[in-house]
Amino acid sequence: MGLRDWLRSVKRRVHPKYVKARRIRYAHGPDGISLIQSRSSGAAYFFPYAAKSDFYVLQLFNLAHGFDEHLKQKYSCEAIHVRPGDTVIDCGGFVGGFSVAASKMGADRVLYVEPTPKTKRCAELNFHLHGCQNVSAFEMALGQELGTAKLNLSSSGSNNSLLAPDEDDLNAQIDVQVSTLEKLSHDQSIDPDKAFVKVEAEGFEVEIIRGLGGFRPRSIVVDVTPERGGKSPSKIIKDDLEALGYTNFVRTKRCLFAERA
Repeated sequence: MGLRDWLRSVKRRVHPKYVKARRIRYAHGPDGISLIQSRSSGAAYFFPYAAKSDFYVLQLFNLAHGFDEHLKQKYSCEAIHVRPGDTVIDCGGFVGGFSVAASKMGADRVLYVEPTPKTKRCAELNFHLHGCQNVSAFEMALGQELGTAKLNLSSSGSNNSLLAPDEDDLNAQIDVQVSTLEKLSHDQSIDPDKAFVKVEAEGFEVEIIRGLGGFRPRSIVVDVTPERGGKSPSKIIKDDLEALGYTNFVRTKRCLFAERA
């Protein structure tokens, strides 16, 4: 079944008029992909899971309260956020929730980057589902150097990493292409003064930031939760960004925001 037929079929099954008393409606498709819809918010997203039991309670909670809205709030602060006309790089895009949010926030272009094939397929379905026509999807990882690497897989999908996963390790790997922020920005002719970069890479954020090279995006937000050997990379990343000329920083519970003068 092609993407368009699968999307049309599943959208019929989860249309609001078919949702009865349950808070979440599930529809399972080929290749271990599911569509879930929140009855309370009406939001629907594809995830790379084959059964209800594969979903995390937090994922369902965020979906019920607006999945892309949750990610918008996580990766935005009063001083540093996506601006209309920006080009957004969504590194570690998972199923595309922040890409959808950035598109809705007025980004001119969104570059979604994700190395896991099934997860990228879910994101592409989500972009169709949410009508995001300005999102381009790239199946690759980002790092400090060009090449190939082993991606360690997790049962959650959201914890896949070029480092050993902190949890849900499947003890399985796939080969992935690795590019850098510098090369991506060059290949896509990104204006650094209108660039917003979001990085979430399950502990590999340091290497991605060190792949900036000569690229100096106006705004950067990095997930700095303690996933790098159980520690936060916040100080390392802040020091690296200060050395690159970034002067404005905001630290939230989960993220480090940076903007150059």
